[in-house]
Amino acid sequence: MNRNASAAFVVFLITIAIFYISKDFILFWDTIQFAGHHPQYYYDSGFSSLFLPNKLDSGHIPIFGMYIAWVWKIIGKSLWSSHLAMMPFVFLCLWHAYLLGLKWIPSKAWLFPLVIICMPQSVSQFMLVSPDVVLLCFFLGLFLSLEEEKKNWVIAHSIGLVLISNRGFILLGAFMLWSFLKSWNTKNRFKTIALFIPAIIVFSGYQLLHWFHISWVGTHSEMPWSMSFSIIGFETIFKNILVYGWRLMDFGAVIIWIIMVYYIYKKPRSLMTSRSFQLLVIMILLFGIVTIPFSGLMQHRYFIPIQVLAGFILLKWILSYEMYGKRSRVLIGSTLLFLILGNGWIYPDRIAQGWDSTLAHLPYYSMQNRVTTYLNENKIDKEEVATAFPLRSPQSILNANDDSSQFHNKDESETDYILYSNVMNDFSDKEVEILKYQWIAVKAWRSFEVKMILYKRS
Repeated sequence: MNRNASAAFVVFLITIAIFYISKDFILFWDTIQFAGHHPQYYYDSGFSSLFLPNKLDSGHIPIFGMYIAWVWKIIGKSLWSSHLAMMPFVFLCLWHAYLLGLKWIPSKAWLFPLVIICMPQSVSQFMLVSPDVVLLCFFLGLFLSLEEEKKNWVIAHSIGLVLISNRGFILLGAFMLWSFLKSWNTKNRFKTIALFIPAIIVFSGYQLLHWFHISWVGTHSEMPWSMSFSIIGFETIFKNILVYGWRLMDFGAVIIWIIMVYYIYKKPRSLMTSRSFQLLVIMILLFGIVTIPFSGLMQHRYFIPIQVLAGFILLKWILSYEMYGKRSRVLIGSTLLFLILGNGWIYPDRIAQGWDSTLAHLPYYSMQNRVTTYLNENKIDKEEVATAFPLRSPQSILNANDDSSQFHNKDESETDYILYSNVMNDFSDKEVEILKYQWIAVKAWRSFEVKMILYKRS
């Protein structure tokens, strides 16, 4: 067995391990929308319409929801089939990372997929039925194809990028600008840009059809999350700039940026003019431009491509300038360990946390099962309990089954019980204080840093 075949087998085993761990995990956070409500609509309607109802439509091309619904039609609707649908993209994320390592540092190519596995933001998404895994797959595929100058794969991956998310179109813009700048002094600068035209046509064509069919593009007032797109005042811009920096450095990723700054200080000219670093800068600037002016576009998962690329670039710098001696082993080992420990970065309850971007959320899955068991044993119907996102959706959506029961929304009805968890960012500080001092805690569950408390009206 040659080296590439051995690497593919190891990546395959890692993919199977991820599936085995996550196959029974219910939908969590934003995957409830993209891997639950969207495919359920197409599954029930028999793919009768390309467009989603307004209350479900988030402005993206809904290909991911169609894909999950298609998998359900073939092998049955269940959690395990939804997670199984993610495995080709998990494998390709790791495989693309390995191939990029082969091109950059052939003898240490295995370290590149290890960066993704150790990074809390990316490996946490691997545990979910998440379109961001597909986005990362096409992002890495497009970057690799451009590095290897494989034109057909550039076209294919760029189309995949825009099909999965509007953020894919932002990434495409970053690649276009990067490709144009790096070929500025050549005769091929416009030929490279031409490779992205099919993706632009696909994305623009859908948005045009969407406009004619529904009369809006991007966002609209009926969205449950429409407030996230409201433009902030000038006085809040500085705060969002700080939050943006925090998101890029959160969950241990700060170690990547610290060491990168050190290398730039030591070798500013050679490193800052490297092509991959220029792409990273373009991505940081573009994502800053399209997220900082708005009130709610700072989710950790939005910036995974930036963090993964930064991790790859740092790894390349360390291996190139330290020649994999003792110093490089210490730097790489420390970086990977720091990233792993980033899963333990848990903030106080008053600070909203990106739970879908850290493995610290994993106890949530078994815990919500224990809550359900307790409610059943004590004959407490879910209709008597109010809670918040991400547990307020019907069980048929969360568990991909036929159970129509669901908890009440805490903001829409009064009930005798309220189920609180620190993974629910929708509870305000005031509401938490009221529950703590004016309600009775009848049962509490805690596992590592995740907790759930069932309160009863006093």
